Amino acid sequence: MAKEAGKVETRGRPRVSENSRLTGKQIKFVELVATREGQDTLRNLAAEAGFSVKGAHTRAYEMLNPNKSPHIAKALRERRRELAEKYEVNY
Repeated sequence: MAKEAGKVETRGRPRVSENSRLTGKQIKFVELVATREGQDTLRNLAAEAGFSVKGAHTRAYEMLNPNKSPHIAKALRERRRELAEKYEVNY
């Protein structure tokens, strides 16, 4: 049987987009990266956010990769923009 044109595959995990919701661990990771990046490794920040210590480096890479997790990359951009706006210097 040939697949019909326009038919959408319904098996497996749904694709994530920029509008996907973040989990609690992902929200905590975004906050930690936005506030403490450069002070600690991304692996430690992922572990502190609640991800497994053994896979923290992989989760950190996947979450910061906009091709794999566009919703997390978008949330991080927005949080950095908020912090930059909050702490900007006006003369």
